[in-house]
This record gives sequence, C-alpha cells and structure tokens, in this order.
Amino acid sequence: MIKRQKYHLEPDRGLLNDPNGLVFYKDMYHVFFQWNRFEKNHSYKEWGHFTSKDLLHWNWEGSALLPDQFYEQNGVYSGSALIKDGQLRLFYTGNNKSGGVRKSSQCLAVTEDGKTFQKKGIVVSTPTEFTEHFRDPKVWKENGKYYMVAGSRHSDGSGQIALFCAEKPEKWEFAGILDRSENKIGRMWECPDFYPLDGKQVLMISP
Repeated sequence: MIKRQKYHLEPDRGLLNDPNGLVFYKDMYHVFFQWNRFEKNHSYKEWGHFTSKDLLHWNWEGSALLPDQFYEQNGVYSGSALIKDGQLRLFYTGNNKSGGVRKSSQCLAVTEDGKTFQKKGIVVSTPTEFTEHFRDPKVWKENGKYYMVAGSRHSDGSGQIALFCAEKPEKWEFAGILDRSENKIGRMWECPDFYPLDGKQVLMISP
C-alpha cells in the first residue's frame, strides 16, 4: 500500500520538482510543476498541473505542457505565469540536445480556459555572451512594461541573472545583467525570482 501525502501536492507517480507558474486565474488557483511521469530521475520533463478553489482541496489536472516540439524535445523546464488580455500565459524553457549539443529557448504557451494550452513558440533565444545553460524565465509587469529575468551561466564561467524588457510580452529585448556571482560562488544561477518587499526589491536565486 502506497502512503499518499494529505496536505502536499503529489502526482500519482514519477518525479516531482520545481513548482512553476503559481497564479490565480478564472476563479482558480493554479500550480504547475516539472514532472517526469515515467521514472524517478531527470531524464524527461513535462509540466504537471493542479488547481484549487481554496488552497486546501486540490484537483489533479494532468499534463499542461508536453515536450512535443523540436525546440523542447529534451524537456519542458521551469518558468512562470502571466495574465494578459484575459489569457493565462506560461513562459518556460524548452531544451533541445540534438547531437549532444544543448540549445535552450525561452518559450510561450497560452490558454483561455486554464486547461488547454497552445504553444506560441520561442520568444527569447540565448544572447551570444551566454552559454546554453540559460533557463527559468520569471516574468512580471511593472509601470506599464513587461520584464523577464532568466538564470544563466556567462561565457566567462560566472553565474548571472539576465534581464529582458518588452512593450508586449511576445517580443523581448535583452536589457543587461541584473546581478552576477562576482565572488565566483555558483557557476550557474537558476530559478530566479524578483519581487518587491517592504519598499525594497528582492532577488532570489539557486546557485
């Protein structure tokens, strides 16, 4: 007999990691997460999906994003959610390792019902000064503009957080480096979060 969690979200099988795209949309709370439904390892990644009306009782919605496009064929990796024009937009990293060469792309999928997601393709390609260890877009709107931070490894070997801006969240421009590992702690900075708190701006990373 398998003992199941009573209070924490848990799929019926496989590996769960990296909660993504926590958002309130269409009168429901949504939680997405990286999921390997086949094995308890990182050989495969899609996005699983839970919903709730009260943050206590959760509904299992199954798969939200599958690695079914060429630019993500080796995994749908972490990201975030944004609501615009009545649509829920998921920004995530698509991984392609064709021929043993990694290529990371920041991608977009949209839904109008919170259940069926339409892929819109690549919205950010890795800037030339970074390696392809470039992932986990966090997107938000501030003062009428859209911003994105992404975790990365720079070509100089340091972990960095790249910043992008946009008038519309489909067309992004590289705006520079938000922060970097000056003391060389962490050759890759990933899973960034950036938010206001008590009049200050807070950057959280995983080195």
